[in-house]
Amino acid sequence: MAEADASGVVSVLEDLLARDLGCAPDVVACLFRRLDGDREAVVQVAGVLDVSQRRGLRSLPSPLPLVPAIEAVFSDFVPSPEEKKVLLEQALDAESPCTASRCGDRVLGARVDERLAAWIVGTSTAEEVMAAHRRLAGLYSEHDDAAVAAWHRASGASARDAGAAVELLRAAHLLRADDESLPSLRFAALAAQHSSGVVRDQALLTAGVSAMGAGYAAEAAAWLSELFRDGSEHAALLGAAVLLAAETHLRGVVPAVDPVSLRPQTDAAVDWYAYARATAFAAALCAERGDRGRAREWLDQLRLAAAKVGAGRELRDPVVSMTWLLLGESQADDARGTGPLTGVVYGALRAAVGGDVDAGLRILAAGDYPQADARDPFIAGFERSPLIEAHRAVAEGLLMTWRGDLGSAREQLASAALELPVAIPFAGLGVVLARRLDLAVTGEIGPISRSLTAALPAPTRVDHLVDRAVRAHLGRRSDEAVALFRLWVERGAPQPVLAVPGIDEIAPVGLDVEAIPRHRVEPPEMTLARTLRLRASTISQAAWAAEASQLEDAARGIRSPFERARVSAAFGVRAVIHDDPRAGRRHLEAALALFEESGALAWAEQVAERIRMLDQTAEHGDGLGDAVEAIRRRWAPMLTRRELEFALAVVGGASNREIASSFTVSVRTVEVHLGRIFAKLGVRSRVELMLLALRSARHG
Repeated sequence: MAEADASGVVSVLEDLLARDLGCAPDVVACLFRRLDGDREAVVQVAGVLDVSQRRGLRSLPSPLPLVPAIEAVFSDFVPSPEEKKVLLEQALDAESPCTASRCGDRVLGARVDERLAAWIVGTSTAEEVMAAHRRLAGLYSEHDDAAVAAWHRASGASARDAGAAVELLRAAHLLRADDESLPSLRFAALAAQHSSGVVRDQALLTAGVSAMGAGYAAEAAAWLSELFRDGSEHAALLGAAVLLAAETHLRGVVPAVDPVSLRPQTDAAVDWYAYARATAFAAALCAERGDRGRAREWLDQLRLAAAKVGAGRELRDPVVSMTWLLLGESQADDARGTGPLTGVVYGALRAAVGGDVDAGLRILAAGDYPQADARDPFIAGFERSPLIEAHRAVAEGLLMTWRGDLGSAREQLASAALELPVAIPFAGLGVVLARRLDLAVTGEIGPISRSLTAALPAPTRVDHLVDRAVRAHLGRRSDEAVALFRLWVERGAPQPVLAVPGIDEIAPVGLDVEAIPRHRVEPPEMTLARTLRLRASTISQAAWAAEASQLEDAARGIRSPFERARVSAAFGVRAVIHDDPRAGRRHLEAALALFEESGALAWAEQVAERIRMLDQTAEHGDGLGDAVEAIRRRWAPMLTRRELEFALAVVGGASNREIASSFTVSVRTVEVHLGRIFAKLGVRSRVELMLLALRSARHG
């Protein structure tokens, strides 16, 4: 999308958010293209769509609805009856799901502006529209284009047309084979309305599979649920994998289905293979959500089904390997898949988790993987769908973040969000990542990320508490950041399976951070960086003096400028706390340069503010002649406002009970705060705190 168009889409997203009409970015971008950049028309059309259409869970209507902004464009246009008849035929012809690759050229050969199509259809009666469809059916029959003739015949019929349904289904199958998901969906959906029995089962199946291929989870679930209710066991099994994927996205969790209950009642190989694919999907979906127990249950059934049909090597092994990768474990039989998902995307993740993020990015960028263009049995029929492209885009954004190139990752993911359903892959990881990248670069969550969040199905979890904690930390609101972090931990510390940048720098004193359930997948250097930050935040003064050089040596092995910057910032804060401002400044200046290199400008500004505070202390400390103010300046970068006041009260000789009375809190609250103060300042008692205060006052 051109830069000017992207800017226009973002402006529309902001307008819709202000009206509480959250809309998926790719939906707004599609409307923007279809309505030739008519901003007001886009806003109004989005406003009359239903919630699932705005979220990108159902396809957009065709033609688009007639809204006042479109009516205003044609307010002075008064065609003659014959002209209106021709325009209506052109509009309906242009709106038929025809592609040159399968259905030939359009008979009337005219491209009709979508606003004109919306106006001409919206101002015509139902009888006029049906008559126009019947005329078009005759024209396409004369041109021997049976598929589009059947489309118009069925669209203009007042009763079921079983003959048209068969032709529509044939066209849908051909389009589905070419990964033309949306036109296949429209042909199959119309076929389902005009058919019964086996033809209807096939139409429901094709409509559901095509809907998911286009990213329309709600539409896929609706068609396939109808198939499970009324269709044959064979057809239902063929749609089971896709239905599980659609329902999982809509619910936020994998449906509570007993794997054994889905088993085929026959020995037909095709049914058992379909069951194997369903179990494979369910295992991978559970793994994406960190559900280790249920992933194992589904894998057990996958092994059973794959053994019955001899699909161990092509389906079972790559899916088992992929599932354990998502669960953060490696297996001795680490099988490589083929095709765009189990081959390219998971090949890239495997390389990155193994420590070579650049190799992973090369795999994604060029398909630099054996058999990258081959059939992928796990997602057979979806290899070129927008859904798989969305997986690739989210994986690329994630790996760029792991590499430490946050500014570029943010641009790449935002661009992808305008074209693809990036909220679906990896349990909504793209949404969490987009929000975190916005915070790192600008300190605020932008309109694309907020729109992605608003477009998620309600049950999908986004760890808003961590986002708020990051925002508070970057805004230098320490009290708020620590409180939010603690609340997040108390709520079970929800986080994506695939690691995104968090905020462990502000872990409250006394919290066993290692006890937080992780089950995260990340490169080794991210694990190292987190370990070093936690060590720096809890180390005593004596241990710091003994270990500082060793910790610095370990940090040199971190290649990501962003992760290295966060470690350097943690070292800088610790050095300042332990009365070594020169070393503190050295570490903070390194962190500033590295944050700027990574594009994490909001993090850079936070460190720059710490450096400014150090400079002010060095410049004015001795001249003030006021010990309390010198202590306040020295300790302010390390303590929250409340902690600083409590610490100064202790320095002034107040008891815990006196402090509690002065601040109208309980004695227990004072004790908790003092525990945090002692840990942050590297002291163990009131006496050591007093000695540190004397040194701080002396050195300013």
